[in-house]
Amino acid sequence: MSGTAVLMLSPHVRWTHTSSQLRLEAPESVIHLSGPGVPTLSGLLAALEQGIVQREEMPSAHSRVLQTLAAEDLLATLDPHPRTADAFLATLFAICDYWVEGIFRSPFWDAFHRGQASRTQVMQFLAQLYHRTVGADHHNLIAAERCGDPEVRDLLERHYREEFGHAAILLKGFAKCGLARDGAVVHGPLRSTRRLIDYMVDISSDTMAYLGCYGIFHAPSTVRGEEQLVHQFERFAALYPFATPAFDAVCQHARLDCKLGHAEIALERLVRSRGCPDAEGVRSALRGARGAAAAFRAIFDDLSAIAEE
Repeated sequence: MSGTAVLMLSPHVRWTHTSSQLRLEAPESVIHLSGPGVPTLSGLLAALEQGIVQREEMPSAHSRVLQTLAAEDLLATLDPHPRTADAFLATLFAICDYWVEGIFRSPFWDAFHRGQASRTQVMQFLAQLYHRTVGADHHNLIAAERCGDPEVRDLLERHYREEFGHAAILLKGFAKCGLARDGAVVHGPLRSTRRLIDYMVDISSDTMAYLGCYGIFHAPSTVRGEEQLVHQFERFAALYPFATPAFDAVCQHARLDCKLGHAEIALERLVRSRGCPDAEGVRSALRGARGAAAAFRAIFDDLSAIAEE
């Protein structure tokens, strides 16, 4: 695979098309495109959701879409042949951070940070953290079992062992505020949370894509210190004091991750050990991150839609 750039559509873009018009909708913009090349554009956008390596020459209609997306910051770009590990990781994590910023601009987070999320929404949010942690035990094991690379498999097995059973930490805190018996926990995850877990299982056969997801899980890359985490959860507890024991438990779990060295994700360790991936590896890492970001956005859209019971 050769090319000038790996291109990936933002996870926050939703698009529809007819034979004569293409509509692109993002949280802060709506784009309408029409013209003779429109019938071919759905194929381009579907490819951009998986990532493409840009060729030297593209049809003019395709180039126009790429330019429009880039102008709206809806197109991520990575060098398919990065020269250094630092350059590759810095660019990838910057893209992940930017995509996560978009997630945090969702209506749920706006209400949550203003202290205006309902009790039901807060309890469901915490419950999804629990279900996500339970699900991680499942997909972490499958990823290790499917990996055929001994060095990477060792990393994945270590991660699985260190993370296994951490949902019990959350459940203990949840019990102190009645959440352990709440329907949000007892009745299982939201469909969007289940789709995230299923996505991680599905993508685990592509190790670089699987590892790329953790660029989203650990974003923003600038907030990985223990002191920052403690401050964050203290603020959440102040906003929603009825859930203080639950937030304390989530914080305890996050601090344990810090002590285990999980602030440096497996992809980072691998790239620093082996050097930069090839163009297909770059595309896979970005593809995995995009899918994880889209799945998280769906979860918070669902949480935003939950009404107080």
